[in-house]
Amino acid sequence: IYFDDVKGIGGGYIGVGGDQNYTLAAAAGSQVLWLIDIDMEVVKLHKLYGALLSATETPQALVALFEKRGLAQVDAALSTLEPRLRKQLLVLYTQYRDDLLAHLRDEISQPHTWLGDAEKYAYIRKLAQKGLIVPRLGDLNGPRTVMQIAEAAKAAKVTVRVVYLSNAESWFSYGAGFRRNLSALPFDEQTSVVRTIKSSLLPYVRGDVWHYTMQRGPHFVSKLSEHSYSSIEQVMLDAVEAKTKGLSHVGFAPAPTPPSDAAEARKWREKERVRRQKLLQDGLVTRPAGNRECASEFEQDRRQKAEQDLKALDKRLQASPK
Repeated sequence: IYFDDVKGIGGGYIGVGGDQNYTLAAAAGSQVLWLIDIDMEVVKLHKLYGALLSATETPQALVALFEKRGLAQVDAALSTLEPRLRKQLLVLYTQYRDDLLAHLRDEISQPHTWLGDAEKYAYIRKLAQKGLIVPRLGDLNGPRTVMQIAEAAKAAKVTVRVVYLSNAESWFSYGAGFRRNLSALPFDEQTSVVRTIKSSLLPYVRGDVWHYTMQRGPHFVSKLSEHSYSSIEQVMLDAVEAKTKGLSHVGFAPAPTPPSDAAEARKWREKERVRRQKLLQDGLVTRPAGNRECASEFEQDRRQKAEQDLKALDKRLQASPK
């Protein structure tokens, strides 16, 4: 859905979430990936992928590492890491192996993804080998991570061309920290802020569960200077549906302006106010219910089981004849 808009734009890439970032970054020809998440498990997952990408020349070989016989190869691929990190990634691998195998098999079956397209895989693998996939624990609203990325990008003279926010903005309003962070990033006219949206009004791609939307980076930063521009709902009020069903653009074209006649301008503004209010009331953006606490308890149980499984495996290996 996004490929036509980002094809070959290069530059820096900032994204939240998992390996969907690899597909989009490969399509954009991004030079460096900064991947941010508030969940340390996601950050460790990117570190695991980074080590395994360097050890596997093909997507098929990577996926095979998540089959039951893959543990020894994974352990070998992690052998050069600092011991504490190596153990953490082995626990993560053991904890999520079945889920990741199902996910990666689905990815490799789709020809447009980083695993289904050999060229995209080779591109992402090269970035991993060069240390240009940089996972960071951080909060989009926090005081450090995004600001440090902005400083690193400017120091390297890398323009950030893609910011993938997924549906993260559904969880917060735009406070001072978020406004500061996004405004600090080095954007240009080719930069796009890319999102997925739940909506009762906007169309979805057939068979999908998201509406996809893109906003020009400079437009977003300009609007963030306005106090009333406070949330993703305000962003989507300016969305213009694209020819591709399920995709919309924000800030790609000049905004409509009122007529020059004063009386007609007042009527236009009132009509626009009523239109926007109705869109918000009817469900332009729907926000997800919180489930982080339940997920946290569930994953803690998984982690403990994974640690026990690894201890049992270590004992069996030590007991076996050389």
